[in-house]
Amino acid sequence: MIRRLLSRPTGVFAVVVLGLLVVLAAVSLVWTPQDPFRADPFHQWEARAPRTGSAPTPPVATSRATCSPAPAPPCSSPSGPG
Repeated sequence: MIRRLLSRPTGVFAVVVLGLLVVLAAVSLVWTPQDPFRADPFHQWEARAPRTGSAPTPPVATSRATCSPAPAPPCSSPSGPG
């Protein structure tokens, strides 16, 4: 059965691809290029500050509405009503 598989070019290609897959799986058990616990996917695509040679500007403080678990009123602004 193996001899018949290896007698065809598609069979040789399949065996090479499967062999490569097995080797990569074995290597992945003992080696990872980066520490998976240091990954930061949430900030990966944030815009970076332009490199102009000057220090970046600090972020602007914004006021956010605080939500209350009480039924009335559900949300209020930090400065109070009105």
